[in-house]
Amino acid sequence: MRLKFLLVLILVSVFANCALLNRSGLTDRYKGKEAQDMIQDAATTSALIYAISTGDYNASVYTQNILLPTILAGIKPSEYYVKADIDSCVSEIKLFGVLGLSPTYSSIFGQCSNLQPEGTIYGDY
Repeated sequence: MRLKFLLVLILVSVFANCALLNRSGLTDRYKGKEAQDMIQDAATTSALIYAISTGDYNASVYTQNILLPTILAGIKPSEYYVKADIDSCVSEIKLFGVLGLSPTYSSIFGQCSNLQPEGTIYGDY
């Protein structure tokens, strides 16, 4: 009886490792979709600040500054990423907008240029 219980417990913990741990806040990772949303929000805010600070209200530049950081970061929605890496990327995107630099540059040259997915607890497949 104990052996069956132990086997079931191990199987449940393996299959539910990311879904439960990340939602409970027990890990230091973001799901890729959540990371994309955070970068998108930061890029939108930064693009607005950039447009106001530089006086460049060109729609194509504004759209580019909103869309490109998320695309160039290369975040995969199904993967998991380290919270510290995503948070530093988001902070840098906002900083670039405040400094009057295009938020797209942060995705090319900054913290967002080398975001790597982190594997699951039981390994990558």
